[in-house]
Amino acid sequence: MITKDDWVLVYEDGREVNAGDEIQTKNSTYTVIGGRPPLHSASTGRVYTKDGGEFFPSVLNLKWKLAGTKLERLHLNMMRYHTDEEVELVSELIAAAQCALADLQGSLKAYEDMALDTHDWLAHRTSIADLMGVLNEEQ
Repeated sequence: MITKDDWVLVYEDGREVNAGDEIQTKNSTYTVIGGRPPLHSASTGRVYTKDGGEFFPSVLNLKWKLAGTKLERLHLNMMRYHTDEEVELVSELIAAAQCALADLQGSLKAYEDMALDTHDWLAHRTSIADLMGVLNEEQ
């Protein structure tokens, strides 16, 4: 897999490109060895080939995409640039937010299915308590 920072190089169908993959174009075959992801929103990055070539990804029917979810990228960046205490706090916030989201999704599904007796409504109190605890709010 070819990655750099939070980016991964992929084929147009989403499969990851590996160093050594051969890409066939109309005129030639190229062996991918690496690349550089986009530097800003108007950039597409570059792909480097074994023969010393440097191409826009689209020339080889490739593209750069951000790896993982936004939360995973946030967590990785926190681990790179912040103290252990800050990373732990963000990790707790992420976990609490994920729990709250799952709880809300469950309640919405129960409401839409008119299955109000099957949902664990007490879980809302747990989600609220977890979020308040992480945010240091009083109950």
